[in-house]
Amino acid sequence: MALGKTCRYCPRCKMVMVHRNELEEQLARGLSEMAPEMVGKNYLVLGTIEKKISQEGLGDHGKPLAETLKYVADFKHQYGLEYEPGGWYPLAQDLGKVKRRPL
Repeated sequence: MALGKTCRYCPRCKMVMVHRNELEEQLARGLSEMAPEMVGKNYLVLGTIEKKISQEGLGDHGKPLAETLKYVADFKHQYGLEYEPGGWYPLAQDLGKVKRRPL
């Protein structure tokens, strides 16, 4: 299934980033029409597709899957990216993250 979803790209890291909840929302929406029994099941994101090919695939007369796969740029690695916003946290929460040295 080609979603046509745009994602964030970091040219310095050469990484494509997507929020899992945004991706799964689009998957659920698309699958609910095509294959409702697949909603909530495991999935695999193969890679990215050239924008032109992706747009052709979104129409009623899209290319067959075998033809579309020729234009897929496979992902080499998958990383879990998490961050914790800066700010003040309770002392008990801070102790596990910052190594304190005696003065």
